[in-house]
Parts: sequence; structure tokens; C-alpha cells
Amino acid sequence: MQSVDTVIHARWIAPVEPAGVLENHALVVRDGRVVDCLPGALADSRYLARERLERTGHLLLPGFVNAEVDLESTLWRGAALARPRHFPGAPADASAEALADSVALGCVESLLAGITTSASFGHAPAAVAAGVAGLNARAVLAVAVDETHGSEEAMATALRLHDEFRDHPLIRTAFVLKQPARATAAHLTRLRVLADQLERPVFIEATGADHAGLHDAGLWHPGTTLLGYPDLPATAAAGVAVVHRPAVDLEHRRAPVPLGALAIGGTPLALGTGRLPGARDPLELLRLTARLNAGSDERPALPPAMLLRMATLGGAIALGLEDSLGSLGVGKRADFVLVALDGPAAVPVHDPLVALIDSGHGSLVTDVWIGGRAVVAERRVRVADADEIVARAAARRATALSSATPSARQ
Repeated sequence: MQSVDTVIHARWIAPVEPAGVLENHALVVRDGRVVDCLPGALADSRYLARERLERTGHLLLPGFVNAEVDLESTLWRGAALARPRHFPGAPADASAEALADSVALGCVESLLAGITTSASFGHAPAAVAAGVAGLNARAVLAVAVDETHGSEEAMATALRLHDEFRDHPLIRTAFVLKQPARATAAHLTRLRVLADQLERPVFIEATGADHAGLHDAGLWHPGTTLLGYPDLPATAAAGVAVVHRPAVDLEHRRAPVPLGALAIGGTPLALGTGRLPGARDPLELLRLTARLNAGSDERPALPPAMLLRMATLGGAIALGLEDSLGSLGVGKRADFVLVALDGPAAVPVHDPLVALIDSGHGSLVTDVWIGGRAVVAERRVRVADADEIVARAAARRATALSSATPSARQ
């Protein structure tokens, strides 16, 4: 028998790639990576595990990937509720201590919802890196490199962060253009050269993006991810990924995005909560996406397996991490979650993926593993004192309320 670290037996396992659901299987983990996924009885005969877990009413699936979020803004979520369309995130003059507490609170909230990797788009990436790594979670720091009066400083910051986290096991970096309409051809070409040299993804806000200009600069290709709905034919042909933000689209009263057509055309689709800090439950967003994209004669619907792919492997592709995350293939990082489907919210389970999409929500997530390490067990955060983090954040309510006023913002 082979010695391994952990064997987790689950009622169902959804590896995402290949699509489908395995019944009464076990996931085998060693040295932080997936070693095998096979029938439970066979696993017990082949592997000698230091830890063996039984989850007889659970669905095991890859960790969720939030392809766009602002972890820094958590403390100021009240301002987002009051003025969602004009919410700028954390105040520019927020103290380092307040930002640290805000990131920690947002990270705890994300972990409890099953999010193992977050792409953070705030203005204080160093604070995000410290907070996320301290909780053993993964993050991609998306650093803005727009062509403005401070573009050289922004580019220097992006390069410095890349060097700092080049070999970090949990933190990576990326570039983001939040105002693509203002970027010159020379700036786009320089960005493409840097992205290619450093092998880092480029995020581009779809609104205002000049597809022809991006194509001429060499940025209309795999490795580029659009935030929002793009031009369908060009995107499908180029392999550019798209981050779907259902909460943002709903807030702005946008027409439902034809996700089914995008998927059929070959566009990699990811799921993001956007900058609004009140929607960090991927299962809630998947259900909202399914409701907004119900099929019709003119528009194909997304099946549950494709919806799940958006929140896992699709997100990994958008972040350039598909070789190590997003599915439960042998050799990939052991990032996975366990969702209880044996309670009143999900029973009866005729199809576990239908139950996950139709009835799932963050409170059904019981266990979260990152790199073969349990960071949430039986709905309790194990890598930090979550109660202390919540208490510190609550003590900052007065600060958050006062700094949420327009006069305190830039």
C-alpha cells in the first residue's frame, strides 16, 4: 500500500474535468496535490492514509475561484449599499490597520463560502497579499497600469510586486486596464510585451475597450481576460476569457449576457463578484446566473456542469492558473471544498449538481482545503481566530461609517 497524507471519501465528487459526477469515490492527497480519485473501496485497498475522512452526505468539488473582487472594501460595505453604482472601494486615506482588518474579514468571509482563490482589484495589493497569505488562501493581485499621469509609477509597482511574489506559493500578480479607452497603441504594446515576458495575465474592463486596438497590440488572445460582456465573435475566435459579474449586471440593469452562446463559441467563462462587497457567495451567484440565463428558443441555457466550471476551472483559466487549479486532476493543487447536500435546504438530491445550483448557498460549505491543508473544518476557520477578526472589524464600525462619507473619498 502507498502511504499518503489524506483520503477523503464523499457521496459525490465533481472533478469538473472531466465533467460529470462520481458516486462513492475518494480523493487521495499527498504533499499538497491530488494523487488519485477512485472508488472508495479501491482507495482503501491501495492507500494507507495518515488521515481518513468520511463525508457520506457531501459533494466534493474544486475550490471556487472569484475572478474579480475587492477584498479591501469589506469594512465599507455600508457605503456600497447606499451608492452601489458609485462605490469606489476602501477610502484612499484608510489606515494600514483598517485595511488589514478589512482584508482579513473579507478573506474569512470568502473562505467560509468555499472561495480558495481570489483575484483582488483594489488599490492596496500589499495589504491584500499579507492578509490572504496569513490565512493560507490564494490570491492574484491585479495591479492597475492605466495610461494616466501616474502610469509609470503604477507600472513600477506592478513590476516590484511581481519580483516580490515571483516564487510565492500562494500569491501571484496580474495587470489590469480599468480605462482601456485611454490607452495609446504604444502603451498597449508595452503592456503586451511585459505580460508575455513575465507570463502574467492581463485583465481589461470590457466597457470602452477597443477590440481592434487590442488585437493590433497583440492583446486579443488567450492570456487576456475581459471584465464584463465583450463582442461575441471576436472573443470566441481569440480565446479571450470573460469574467461574468451577475450582481454588477443586475445592479446596472443590464440585459442578461448570452452566456450559453459564449460557451458554445469556445469562450472561457469565469465568475466574479465585482467590487460590491456584499455578494461573495459563489453558489448564490451561480443560482442568480442560472435564473438570468434561462434557456429559450433563441438563447441556449447553461447546464449545471458548465455553471460549476465557471466558478472553478473557468476562473483558473482567467487567472492563468489552469495548470495547477480549477479541477481535481492528478497532480493539481489539492484545493477543494465539501458541500453538505443532506440537509433540508438540498434534500431530495436527484442530481447533486442541480441541487448545488438550485439550492446551494455558502452556509452549506462545511470544509475547505487549500494545498492539502484544511483551512475550514466543520464550518470553523482553522487557520486564524475568525471570532477575533470579526470583533476587530466590528470595533472599527465608527471609522468605517465616517470614512464612507463622500467628503472622505477621492
